[in-house]
Parts: sequence; C-alpha cells; structure tokens
Amino acid sequence: MSLLQNESSILSNQRVSIDAIDNADQICKLPNDMLLKILSELSTEEAIKTCVLSKRWMDTWKEMSNLCFDMRKTITINGIVLPQLLDRAAQLMTQVINNHNGHLETCIIFHYSNQLEDGTLASWIQSLTSVKHTKNLILANFNGHLVPTIEAYVLNLSPEIFYHPKLRTLSLYQYILQDAHAFNNCRNLKHLELLQIFAEIGVFNEVILSCPSLEVLILQIFFFNPSGHLKIDHKNLRILSISCNQIDSIEVRATRLDILSIENIPCESDKVVLEIPRLPFGRNYWVAGRLFPHTSINISCPPQNERSGMARPLNNVTLLASLSVSLDLKNPREVEVLRKMLAVWTEKMIELEISFKNNNSLGEEGESSKGGANNKLWEKAEPFPNADFRVDTIWMHNFSGSNKEQFALASRFVMQKTVMKKMMIKTSFDKKKKKRIEAAVAKLKELPKGNKELSIECF
Repeated sequence: MSLLQNESSILSNQRVSIDAIDNADQICKLPNDMLLKILSELSTEEAIKTCVLSKRWMDTWKEMSNLCFDMRKTITINGIVLPQLLDRAAQLMTQVINNHNGHLETCIIFHYSNQLEDGTLASWIQSLTSVKHTKNLILANFNGHLVPTIEAYVLNLSPEIFYHPKLRTLSLYQYILQDAHAFNNCRNLKHLELLQIFAEIGVFNEVILSCPSLEVLILQIFFFNPSGHLKIDHKNLRILSISCNQIDSIEVRATRLDILSIENIPCESDKVVLEIPRLPFGRNYWVAGRLFPHTSINISCPPQNERSGMARPLNNVTLLASLSVSLDLKNPREVEVLRKMLAVWTEKMIELEISFKNNNSLGEEGESSKGGANNKLWEKAEPFPNADFRVDTIWMHNFSGSNKEQFALASRFVMQKTVMKKMMIKTSFDKKKKKRIEAAVAKLKELPKGNKELSIECF
C-alpha cells in the first residue's frame, strides 16, 4: 500500500543511497520550521514518504501539526473498494498516530464502519485527545460500496472521551448516537458540528447541554422520533446553523448570537421560539405560509474576529434563500462585509432584509456627512455588490427618508437590475417621518428602473 507505510520499513530498502543524498541535498540545511512549512503543503501520505529522502527528513514529518487520513483513497484500486485492505489501512493509521511526536493542531479521519465496530476509532480518539492534545478533530464515517448494518453507524464511545482541555473543535459526519455519554463534561468545546447525525431528540438535548462553552453550533440532524422539543440555550453561542427533519417544537435562546442560519425546520411557526436580541429582524422566516431557508447576520460583529476563535464564519453556514442584516452605512467596514457576502451569493436570492441602524449624525440632507468613505463607494461606476447579484424582494427597515447614504444605496438597487420584483420600505407612525419616507419613495419611483416590472412600495 502506498499510504501511511511504516517509514522504517521504507528506509530499510533505501539506506545505500541515503549518504549520497545527504551530501547533495541543500534543502536539508534549512531550519526545521522551514522543512515543516514545506511538508504542510503536502498531503499526509506525501509528507510521510519524505522519510526516505535522507536522515534529516526521516523524522521530520513526525512534528507536523496537521494530519489527514482518508481511507477512501487507500482501500481502492481503479475506483473499486477492496474490503480486505481495511484492516491493514487501519493498522498503518494507528502506527502513524503512535509514531507522531508532539501535539496536533488538526486531525481529519475519513474511515469506514469497520473501525466503529472493532473499537479502532475509539482508540484513535483516545490517543488524539489525551496524548496528542488535538485542538481540532474531524471524524467522518463512510461505507462506499460496502453494505453496512445499522449497527455499523453507531458511535459507541466511553464517557467523556471528547473531554480534554485542548480539544476546541469537533466535527462528526454520518453516525448514530445512542446516548450523550461521550460528551459528558465537554466544557472545553467551542465549535461543534453534527452532520447527518441520527439520534433521539433527548440525546441531542443532552449533547448540547453538555457543551456550555459553545460559540459555533452546526446541526444537520435527524430524529428517530420527531415527537419532542429541541432546546438550545447558550449564552456564548455566536453562530448557529440548523437543519432537521420533522419535530414538534424548537426553542433557541442565545443572547450573543451573531449568525443564525435556518436551512430546514419542518415545524409550525408558533412552535418555534427564537429569543436572539442581537438579531432583531422584522421579517418572518415563514413567508407565504412556508419556511424559507434563511440566514440572519449581525453584520456589526462578524465572527471573523480572531478573539472569538471563529475565523471563517460563512464557511460554517450555507448561503440560503433569504438574508437579514442590520447595517450601519456610516461604517465602511460593515458596508464592505455586506458587499462581500452578497457578492458570493451564486443563486438568485428570494428576499434580502436590510435594517438600517439609527445614527443621527449620518448624512442627513443639509448636513455634512461623516461617512465620506461611503460617499465615494456610491460614486463608483460598478454595481453593488456586483453585476451578477439578483434578489426578488428587498425589505428596508428604519429608512429615514432624508438620509443620503440610505437613499443612494436604494437608488443603486433600483437602477442596476439588482431587484427583480419588489422594493418594500417600512414607513413610520410618526407623521413627519412618514411624510419624509413617502417623499423619498416617490423619488425612487421616478428613477430609471433596471427592471421595468419592479414595484416600489411602503408597508
């Protein structure tokens, strides 16, 4: 087998040429940090093979901070899965883990169900957490053309196996959880992804409750029995993405949540409780009687802030059918974050909800605007966010009617073919504000429309 071969056995066939290579190899004279940098650009398989290059390279791979094992590559020949290779592949992976020196930043394991049933996966996890002090652990269960039983998906682990002070991120793919014992006392976890995981609702509640320090929670889960109540109550949670099958009710209470992504919740709207003070949006997730996949983002606190330990927030959620954002047009960074988010939207968006933040110092008519950077932004010739972005309906809240930046943004959406069907602008109960808003809407209606069918209305 080519992957993860025992480096000592490889060396035994190469010793005659090692001394000659040593004399000619100038790369070996580089500092160890530079060699590890080179290895970091290789796959784990390729990095281990470098042990045959020279004495200098023999043990260098053992200090790598990241390992990735993919059994889908090691037990196939010409695309055909060979089950007889499973045990040997698992032995070699065990050998590599045991021979590695020091601690790991990240370890990724794509394995087959055999390692679940014979306890091999449990031993890997124990070594990776307790011995290697792995910070980020990703485990995925695959079966290819093999015919597994239900038992082949059961993640049967010892209590507290995922508890270790160094373990921060855990991602699990395609398992059955019969209980939550493996997550007992997991105050260490900051980031948890449960992808295509099957369990009873009570088990999911226990898992979530056992991880009180979570800042990121990604759920693509399936309930054996949809009768029950899923509860998520975390004061530290910053990102939450939910997709599940039928369920009676869901409750989310998260005072610091900045990103909420709902892909699928087959549940009556009155059975979903969302208490998320940092995402105070007016639109309902249930539009026209059905649930739209939706993402709400507190754009003023994007979790790419390294302080929160979440450097890639939008990679954790799916860009869905509708988006809600709260935006300060005086803040160039927030405007740029919105532009980048919309620019990567590959499909036509159904709804975009923008809630403008109240800021009395922001660009009122007759006043000098303090948002000079944004004035230059709206003067640019290219469309915002780009020429390809399309949305059926835009909803605007807190539209003042006299704010120049708000009017400029709305004008660009009207004229550049961005909005396909409707622009809906919320009016005010205050008579003076209502009059200003209606006057601004009248001006927007007079602009040349990118789409002739576009209607601009107050609500």
